[in-house]
Amino acid sequence: MTLLHLQVTTVNVGGGLHVQQTYHGFSFDVPRVRALGPFYLVTHGQRVSVFSTWYHTSPHILGTSYSSFTCIQSLDSTLLCMLDPIDLGEAQWLP
Repeated sequence: MTLLHLQVTTVNVGGGLHVQQTYHGFSFDVPRVRALGPFYLVTHGQRVSVFSTWYHTSPHILGTSYSSFTCIQSLDSTLLCMLDPIDLGEAQWLP
């Protein structure tokens, strides 16, 4: 599932392929097509992303100062919720 009007790319990160979308020049990860909820929206973290499991979310936020995330049941809603922090300049990739 992706936001159809946004560019989609595949990137190699640490040997794993990630699907990304770009909105106003800001890239973020999106889950694989068959992912089931709940979904984790990370707007400040080592990966700015929509994750489909806590297992994949936690390494990118736990122990990372100023990380920010929320859990949302619907993938459509989660993807749309990613756009507001980008519009407001609040989404940020952290070291």
